[in-house]
Amino acid sequence: MQDQDTSQFEPAGMSDYFRKAFQIIRLDQSAMLEVAQDRNALRFGIPVVVAVNSFADDTQAEVELVRQAALEAGAEDSVVARHWMEGGEGAVKLAEAVIKAAEKPSNFHFLYPLDISIKEKIEIICKEICKSYPLNIKNITFQYIILIRNNTFI
Repeated sequence: MQDQDTSQFEPAGMSDYFRKAFQIIRLDQSAMLEVAQDRNALRFGIPVVVAVNSFADDTQAEVELVRQAALEAGAEDSVVARHWMEGGEGAVKLAEAVIKAAEKPSNFHFLYPLDISIKEKIEIICKEICKSYPLNIKNITFQYIILIRNNTFI
């Protein structure tokens, strides 16, 4: 991620300590986004909307930093949500963004062919989404997979 001038988001009179912390947050965004769900969701070929939960103690700079990072990662929209303190009114903009994204064309696809085994599907998901590979499925876990497969439509 490229360095950006975020000084316009910094509260007036920000101390050097907080300015440094702010810079660290900015520099650490790449690592944060590596595990972010929006990147994973984009892999399925669908528009992604990120809800940035904003709390009373959050500064505008912090919230905007996260919102912009989501957009840079490829999100269709990134909306500040304050439903925890404003109730439904605090989620209206988020709901509107989700509706708008849902109305756009998508190219949904699975990460794997549908005709492969459950074990292979789990391995692909672990490798591609969780970045945990090689996968070591224990016998007991595999028994649960068989039980689920025999009693569902997966």
